[in-house]
Amino acid sequence: MPEKNLSSERMLSKMPEKEKQAVLREMMEEFAGYDFELKLARGLAREKTPDEMKIIDLVNKRGNEVLARYGLPESSVSPDNVYVLCGEDWRWGDENDALCMPALRAVVMRDFCSNVKFAVTTLHETFHFKSYSALQLTIGGGEIPSVYRAGLTVANRFIKEEYLRKRYSKTGKRYFARYFSNLNEAVTEELAKRFICDPSVRENPLFKDEFAETERLRRKYGESARYESGEKFFIEDVYWATIEKGELRGKRFVYSQERRILNTLIDRLFEINKEKFESRERVFDVFAKAMFSGNILPVGRLIDGSFGKGTFRKIGELDDSLNQQEEFVNAL
Repeated sequence: MPEKNLSSERMLSKMPEKEKQAVLREMMEEFAGYDFELKLARGLAREKTPDEMKIIDLVNKRGNEVLARYGLPESSVSPDNVYVLCGEDWRWGDENDALCMPALRAVVMRDFCSNVKFAVTTLHETFHFKSYSALQLTIGGGEIPSVYRAGLTVANRFIKEEYLRKRYSKTGKRYFARYFSNLNEAVTEELAKRFICDPSVRENPLFKDEFAETERLRRKYGESARYESGEKFFIEDVYWATIEKGELRGKRFVYSQERRILNTLIDRLFEINKEKFESRERVFDVFAKAMFSGNILPVGRLIDGSFGKGTFRKIGELDDSLNQQEEFVNAL
């Protein structure tokens, strides 16, 4: 049932019974789909290694340290809700390495055969779980507003006719425009990057050998390592590398353009507000705290106060086009 599985902090409803039941039916169908996928993952998942159990514990501790920094209560993800599947058992597409099920507080991932890659993926998804989430269903003034919050992400409100019209072409399910999801993913991955770049983590016996091998390969190949397109292999975002079947393989931090937009925005905000912030990192903290607490007003006030009223909203409205969003932020 949705009431049991939702990780949301609240679900409010004043909808007429008939309309409420229609929405709840769609929710039930969606959660039934999640439940099926979760049962499939459980059946295919291998037993986690002792190292992976230690990493999940470390990830929970580090995640809760971040929450404590922002004055928020602890929130942990059970090791039982992390599923690792061997390559031949993966059912979610070649382009995907992990599947996040926030409503069920579960994450399904490929067997990376790497403690470092396992840690980064688990941490990213764990930060999503620890972020504020809320599902609110209300009605009033001829509307059927559905406000969904996940970290910094906010869903739009539609009037009834538009709500009923907005459906995915393949599934027929209703959907809502969402804003600030790019910033949400950027903050989440930046937090994971800060964890992996921490000297104490890099010296941890769980990861030390993999990091040493990565640096050895970086020194050995350096500028000469390139993809067929000519792009450099060892860019700054490469955090893991190995030789597999005679070929150089690597893993980068994801959401590179989203993070570039976030970092440009933070740089500009710090430049304008140096009298308010002792360091650039304190500006980042405004975004991170908003993601975990659900209170995005300080972010909006900071951005609009620095660049003019409506700037924050405009950034959100450009979420569907990363290039346009980046151009807009670069011009601030």
